[in-house]
Amino acid sequence: MTRMGGTRGSRAERRRRLVAMVLVFGMILAAAATIISLMLG
Repeated sequence: MTRMGGTRGSRAERRRRLVAMVLVFGMILAAAATIISLMLG
């Protein structure tokens, strides 16, 4: 029983972690792009 619930929770956590990682990665990419554009510009 506990194992089943644990797997379900891990799945939700994995999705949340993936979303958070993607958001952070996008933010870092946007910041890097802006810095590069400013340096080049």
